[in-house]
Amino acid sequence: MMSFYEMISEHYDVIFPVNPKQVEFVRRYAGKRLLDMAAGTGGLAITLAKEGYKVTATDLEQEMTAQMSAKKEQGNVPLEIHTLDMRDINRFKEETFHTIVCLGNSLVHLESQEEVLDVLKKTSRLLTEQGQLIIQIVNYDRILKENIQELPIIDRESIQFFRTYEWREPKIRFHGKLIIDNQGEQQIFQQTTELLPITSEILQQLLKESGFRKIQLFGSFQGDSYQSDSPAIIAVAVKGQ
Repeated sequence: MMSFYEMISEHYDVIFPVNPKQVEFVRRYAGKRLLDMAAGTGGLAITLAKEGYKVTATDLEQEMTAQMSAKKEQGNVPLEIHTLDMRDINRFKEETFHTIVCLGNSLVHLESQEEVLDVLKKTSRLLTEQGQLIIQIVNYDRILKENIQELPIIDRESIQFFRTYEWREPKIRFHGKLIIDNQGEQQIFQQTTELLPITSEILQQLLKESGFRKIQLFGSFQGDSYQSDSPAIIAVAVKGQ
């Protein structure tokens, strides 16, 4: 029987299609050489690689990178792919990338703030001077303040994805339930994961400790300024002075 993440990877592009606003936002800041950490099935990475960016994409899940590789071969896309934990990105040479992105609430899957700080320091070492790091996470300021226990259901084609939160200090327990309607017969897959509720204040502090400056916060990929009730926290941080 398929695992939750195997099933997610099989339907990832339906649940999380490429967001043109996300691509446009990243393109606004991206330099020629780009690292996409926790790239999923590679929607953003492949889009940018097709446009001429020199892109390296990583993901922890073998199922995700397998799908990415299939797309790469099918479209003859010049994309470098690694099945790799973001905690191990120091295997890349220092000052290799102009831009590093970590989107899709991926950073909060790390175990502790110490691990987040370590990963951010590694991204700093991999960036060229004045290189930029782009991070997107859920707005945990809003989640904690308003005690939000459920995000909107993702309902596309024959798939429903339910996402609920349960506060278990110092972490949040995230429960994902995927319901797939296969010609009238339902398949249900569930997974519970603990997440770090990284607030905007904590994220900015960790970025500063990692050597980043000129930190800008946005509330969406449309470029809205970050507000406490924004759906997301999107940070754009510049390495160096």
